Amino acid sequence: MNPKVSIIVPVFRAKEYLPNFIKILKRQTLQSWECIFVDDCGNDGSYEFLLQEAAMDSRIKCLQNETNLGPGATRNKGLSAAQGEYVTFADSDDSITDNFYELLYSKAKEGDYLVVKGVRALLYPNGKKEPSLLNQKIKNGLKTYKTLLPTFVHEHTTAIYQRAFVESVGARNAEDTRQGEDVCFLAMLLSKLPVERFAFEERVVYYYHQHENSLSHKKRDVNFLLDLERCYAFIVDYLLQLPGSVDISTYISFLTELRLGYRIDEAENASFEEICEYLDKIASRINRWKASDSPFRPGVYCSIFDELKYRSGEFYLLRNTIKDLRIQKNHVLKLQKFQNYALVMPEVKRKLTVLTIKKWLSTGKRRKNYSESINKLRSIVKEYDLLATQARNTIFK
Repeated sequence: MNPKVSIIVPVFRAKEYLPNFIKILKRQTLQSWECIFVDDCGNDGSYEFLLQEAAMDSRIKCLQNETNLGPGATRNKGLSAAQGEYVTFADSDDSITDNFYELLYSKAKEGDYLVVKGVRALLYPNGKKEPSLLNQKIKNGLKTYKTLLPTFVHEHTTAIYQRAFVESVGARNAEDTRQGEDVCFLAMLLSKLPVERFAFEERVVYYYHQHENSLSHKKRDVNFLLDLERCYAFIVDYLLQLPGSVDISTYISFLTELRLGYRIDEAENASFEEICEYLDKIASRINRWKASDSPFRPGVYCSIFDELKYRSGEFYLLRNTIKDLRIQKNHVLKLQKFQNYALVMPEVKRKLTVLTIKKWLSTGKRRKNYSESINKLRSIVKEYDLLATQARNTIFK
């Protein structure tokens, strides 16, 4: 008899977390499960440990990639091997309540639901728990959009999905990116999911452990941005192929929710030039989408990245001005944020921008060319609207 739930767990140098995760699995009140661990060539003994556990419990399955493939392809390998009525994903360094899968599965069967979602909470090393607000956001979004797509953009580990539905849709995690691969899975699935076949089960919690070793907490470079660009390109290309009867505004809302432009701040180790090159790729991609033969044809795809119109203008201007002023690197992001305010706020905000930048510079190491720098900054802010418009017209023509 096939298990009720298949749990797919990618493994990469996770040996220290596996014993506790397996204990959590064995405490589950739902006994009919299989857990498919897929080792992504971490070479830390994880696979050997899992083989020992699998020999003692037939519900534990072990697979191993021949080469390191990343989280998307690793999850997909587990998904292809799954035999459960429902499938779900988990990470080995996280934890769940003991009745997690039982209550999700019971809810799914009672209402014939295709997808049932629980609650996620951040769990910090000091024991502090911080519940996610996403479920409420999804509920509010349903009132506006009548679909899950604009708001259910992450937390895919908190839900179970009917395997037959996943296979019929062909939903998969993106394989050419190490960031956002789960968002691609959700986009494919939710674009075909009838709202009435979705439900919440909020008596169960998935604890997302916060620690320095996880991939999502490491300092990011430009590869993080390039991964996101590939992820969002995958999503848009997929959505462009959907029937023309689908409301395009829904997908615009979905992609805007991902806040592509504002993820730039998270790439702490990316250089200025690398960020500008990244924006070039985005601009090129948007122009291609605008010219596509999609049934959605309107040039609204540019509005998907509305914030990027501003952000690209900022970065192109800053590339030419910050170098001249030789402002310290740790001021760049702060200055960039206030330059955005200078673009969208009234004149009083522009003046505040200059005063704020002046304060930052004066509290740091005093510069010989301080007065000259401030005068240049005043000039930049004064002419910013015109320059930004020219920059945006050049990029998004």
